[in-house]
Amino acid sequence: MLIGTLKPTSPYDFDRMLDMLGRFHPVMDIARNGEYWRALHVGQEVAVARVCNQGTAVSPRLDVYLMAATGAVDHDTVLARVRNMLSVSEDLNPFYAFARKEPALWETVEPLRGLRFIRAETAFEALIITVIEQQIALKAAQRAERWLVEWAGNGVAHEGRTYYAFPTPAQLAAAQVRDLIPLKITFRRMQLLIDLAQQTAAGQLNPEALRQMPVQSAYDSLVRLRGIGD
Repeated sequence: MLIGTLKPTSPYDFDRMLDMLGRFHPVMDIARNGEYWRALHVGQEVAVARVCNQGTAVSPRLDVYLMAATGAVDHDTVLARVRNMLSVSEDLNPFYAFARKEPALWETVEPLRGLRFIRAETAFEALIITVIEQQIALKAAQRAERWLVEWAGNGVAHEGRTYYAFPTPAQLAAAQVRDLIPLKITFRRMQLLIDLAQQTAAGQLNPEALRQMPVQSAYDSLVRLRGIGD
């Protein structure tokens, strides 16, 4: 079901973004047949969104489809999540203008012009992935992340494939270190994951508030967190 169309700030190279995903094979952000697929939380439900490119890098247009869900979901919420995750509203033109003035920098930037960051669905997800991926090979980290999302079980089946959204803070907060041994990270980092989840679930930590902070304030808050800044 088509639920909306997004018009990213130009330039926006969707094909290059999919190529990057195909090279690094992230766990939840899936590139397949020229499309982007992702399971995400919408209230108490989990939905699968599919994004198709209907434009060009200069005149970008993304159609967003709702492919499956565990229950009724708000379409505007799905669109807002996809908009944020795919950096649709970011304007990198000021950066490109600056980079053009520095030949050595532009030599690196120009071939990647139009490529956007793919954000985590939530700041909590970003924090947990940061802890898992510290001091560990990417493939090993991805194996750990794949185990974690399957362990949490926030999945939606569609055409013979299950798409998983990230564990909620409450799910991870209820875990014990022995539950997370299959992650194959250090016991200290397993406990850090649980601690961050418990603080978030209890309202002592609000990762989403970081989005609204000035950059320096957000940075200072992050480096104070055990497991992030040490």
